[in-house]
Amino acid sequence: VDVKKLTDPLTIQIIAMMEVRELELEGDHDALLSLYNDLANHPGCSTTDRLMYSDRFVRELFRGKSVSERATLAEQWMKNAVEGSELAMTLGTHRWILDLNDANEDEIRKGIFDIYKKNKDKARRKALVLATVQAASERNNEFLQYQFTNTWASGVKRADPERKYAERLFQEVVLERAYIEWSKGEM
Repeated sequence: VDVKKLTDPLTIQIIAMMEVRELELEGDHDALLSLYNDLANHPGCSTTDRLMYSDRFVRELFRGKSVSERATLAEQWMKNAVEGSELAMTLGTHRWILDLNDANEDEIRKGIFDIYKKNKDKARRKALVLATVQAASERNNEFLQYQFTNTWASGVKRADPERKYAERLFQEVVLERAYIEWSKGEM
């Protein structure tokens, strides 16, 4: 079944799950990337689903690759990604994150924040923030974690049900930051 020809969101999800499972069992990396690319750009999928498939695409693209190989692959795929798409946003965010270190954290923050400003959709912003915070956490970069959780929590309206999750993430980052400073004797 060609997933690109499907229109019903539930059918797309079911067929996608079956195809992903089959391709994973076969170990067909290229076909899996192609499927995730199709799903990440599928008009029959919701924004949230396209973001999920974009994230899966990037994870599969980067699996088993060095940082320099990941950077090259991200740049190659960014050239072909539909401008303004969830996949383009996800690739762009991850490309910036690949270069993150303490010396260039402000430059990386600016690059990712430019992507954040271009994406007004709540689901897109949430996905960008979560990817950034996770990557910053993996690299022990408190600055980027704090900057993006603060930005996101500040931008979610108080009446929005998502607000409590944004505030919780912000609290966790602030508490972790305080604990690290305390353990270093900086408090």
